[in-house]
Amino acid sequence: SENSRRQVLASVYSFVKPIQTANPSLIHISNEMKEELGFSESDVQSKEFLDFVTGNTVIQDSKPFAMCYGGHQFGHWAGQLGDGRAINL
Repeated sequence: SENSRRQVLASVYSFVKPIQTANPSLIHISNEMKEELGFSESDVQSKEFLDFVTGNTVIQDSKPFAMCYGGHQFGHWAGQLGDGRAINL
């Protein structure tokens, strides 16, 4: 299944290509970070911004990647907890 868990072996990250979403919408934006990063209100309301933050458009020469992680649960080492689905654009 396309939505199954992915085991990432011998790696902390893997390069990925984001799957496009059919009908994304912007729910919230941090005004403080918008200003810190130098985006205007018209920037964050644009289709180009929406396409970028949803992964529908990948910026030229960028290399999106997903990271796996491990950790402790209930006092015991649980090994790999994440499968790298969250993509850093």
